Amino acid sequence: MPHLLLEDGLAQRQTDVVSVTDLYTDDDQDVSVYKTDAIMEADKGVLDGLRRVSYKLNKGIKDTGFLLLLKQKGGGHYFNVGASDILISGKIKLKNDSLIDKFTADGLQFENGSVLPADAVIFATGGAFISPSLCVLLIPQYSAADLRDPIRAICGSEVADKCGPIWGLDSEGEINGCWRYPGVQNLWYMTGSFQMARFHSKHIALRM
Repeated sequence: MPHLLLEDGLAQRQTDVVSVTDLYTDDDQDVSVYKTDAIMEADKGVLDGLRRVSYKLNKGIKDTGFLLLLKQKGGGHYFNVGASDILISGKIKLKNDSLIDKFTADGLQFENGSVLPADAVIFATGGAFISPSLCVLLIPQYSAADLRDPIRAICGSEVADKCGPIWGLDSEGEINGCWRYPGVQNLWYMTGSFQMARFHSKHIALRM
């Protein structure tokens, strides 16, 4: 995987094809395990620095890195765009030895009894693949876990309820509902990265 990210590496068209032909299934995971080990070796300095500040690391589902996390959960991973370096430097402090129990008058109390004073508490819990603000506006009961909610917001519940699940893997190891028939004629759903859009938009064009 690292060679796909290098400025002087493969051409964009080649990296698109290589990325999309990555294995999606649980059964064929050896290549992803190998890639994860290679990435961790390449990023050893950063990972060691994160461990020193008690940042909890793992190798993903079945040691496949971010691949199955992305394909099955759509999250649970972080591509470092600078925050890791700030954590390592100590400019951002980390506390992850206990779950939050409750708010106090001036901060947070944790389940292990420790207290953290705070001027403000920000829940940086991640998000969905669509704009949560749009869906919360249109659908009060919006759930980031159901990627059919933007269909519900735009096309109504009658259409959304006919659609199968969006994202996650089907029995053949393909991503549910995206760039393929979602359960409603003449409705197409795209999500994911720019790389996915470049590659799979061709498939949508053929169907249309």
